[in-house]
Amino acid sequence: MISASNELKRRLIHEKSLLESIEEVLLHQREAVLDNDITSLNETVEYLRQLLEKFAAVEEGRRNAMLQLADAAQLPPEDLTLQQLIDTLPDNQQSELAELGEQVRTLLESVDRDNRFNSYLIEKSQFFVRRNLLWMKRMQSPVTTYTSDSRVKVQPTGKQLINEAV
Repeated sequence: MISASNELKRRLIHEKSLLESIEEVLLHQREAVLDNDITSLNETVEYLRQLLEKFAAVEEGRRNAMLQLADAAQLPPEDLTLQQLIDTLPDNQQSELAELGEQVRTLLESVDRDNRFNSYLIEKSQFFVRRNLLWMKRMQSPVTTYTSDSRVKVQPTGKQLINEAV
């Protein structure tokens, strides 16, 4: 049981480290969005994808370590929580694992909050770009009016903000 608890501790430490890196990348992503730097945004998205793949692998290993501990403590594996496992360990291991578990949980909440905020900023940026492109397109559309004899007259605006030949 001690080796499984050491493996769990090792996995939690690794998860904590990855979550700290993810949080840092999310902050760089936010800066890229605010600076309208598409190149940096693409780079942060790719790096974030790589970190999340690593995190998923470590998470799977942590889950396996938890299942080993649950089996050794004869706990049912369904709806197993970290705290339930920690309670079965010797007193000298409980506090350290509980603290690591709490740090990981706090980082997960922070990463989730940062990710939701970045998604919101990206969504608003896209809305702003779409709205401005639509406005610019309207600026170069011809003006339609009626003449005194009820005929339609199309007058070019003479304004051209976007070259649609691109």
